[in-house]
Amino acid sequence: MSLPHILLALLLACCIGITACSEPSDRDILEDLISDVNDEPDNLKARFKLGEFYLSKKQYLKAKDQFSKVIEIDPTFSRAHRGMGLVYHAQKRLNDAEKSFKEAFTLDNGDTTSLINLGSVNLELNRTSRAIQYFDIAVKRDVDKASTLNNLGAAHHKKGEIEEAISNWKAALKIKPDFSDAHNNLGVVYQEQQEYNKALRQFKEALKSNPHNFKAHYNLGILLAKGGKIKLALEQWLAGKKTNPNDALLLNQLGWAYEKLGDKNKALEEYIHSGKVDPYNPEVQFHIGRLQEELGRHELAVKAFKNSINLDPNHAESYYRLGLLYEGYQSGKNAISNMIIADLLYQKNRDKVMAEKSEKNLETYYAKYKLTRKDFADLPLPDLVRNLPS
Repeated sequence: MSLPHILLALLLACCIGITACSEPSDRDILEDLISDVNDEPDNLKARFKLGEFYLSKKQYLKAKDQFSKVIEIDPTFSRAHRGMGLVYHAQKRLNDAEKSFKEAFTLDNGDTTSLINLGSVNLELNRTSRAIQYFDIAVKRDVDKASTLNNLGAAHHKKGEIEEAISNWKAALKIKPDFSDAHNNLGVVYQEQQEYNKALRQFKEALKSNPHNFKAHYNLGILLAKGGKIKLALEQWLAGKKTNPNDALLLNQLGWAYEKLGDKNKALEEYIHSGKVDPYNPEVQFHIGRLQEELGRHELAVKAFKNSINLDPNHAESYYRLGLLYEGYQSGKNAISNMIIADLLYQKNRDKVMAEKSEKNLETYYAKYKLTRKDFADLPLPDLVRNLPS
């Protein structure tokens, strides 16, 4: 073989090696897709593929733009309508998502994916009867039947039709015995029916099939906690946290478990994390305030209780604890004003024990600071108790 031929062979060998060992990057794929669209602006398939790429990368506005242009060019392109539905769903615009999925299915009634999406969206919209209709049709088409039966079971469960739900989940497991989600769903129902041994077996089966099933870890933890097995519950919730570290409900359960086990600092850490994930939950702010108070961090406790009240102006316990904290600071007017509101809310809630405690505290504060209820006649009150006699 001549030298040029040898060099050519080596060059080809190198190229083949490079092609075999490296995958095109997302940037390369995107550039190719954009190039295809720029070369042929009316190429529907190219635009649709670009929209799908953006959707897969959660760039929803860009995905929507491409799907919209496809529909503008050809309103009968059903998959673009389905793509729009997925974008709307990701943006929590469920009614718009339903309209797009319905349009996709109307244009192509063989599109079982859109049919299943219609069922799922209607389930989220609490239109359970409609969701059941869509899932029933999808089951009869025998496409991804186990998953559709699982969804159908969820719809019946939400509607309160428990036997139908159980029947569908069991049918799903006959098709796919290692279907983790179906095992978990059965476990939830058995737990609701107080058949705890059956629930335990189902949650364990769910985790055996899929050790990363977040819901199964969460639910098994709840079951163990109800049985007083706090350490074992904590283990399940920590395993779930590895899969989904920012679930507010799980973080609250972790805070509760650590507190039960006597670790207030770890409990506070989890509640603070939960408060960052879900900043609109007054109970989380209350728990943060309560633990900050117990750890002697009174200023941080005051801040958290105020946050709780801002989120829920009728949170009696937050007013009560604020009253006690302000009394500790010898801030009489603040102590009394918060205790007055706490008392009124406890009366409204018919909590006689706490109402009596509030009233005893008020008697002490009025005497100590030489004030009376008349001094607080202009105190702003929550709407719930504004017209109550004081």
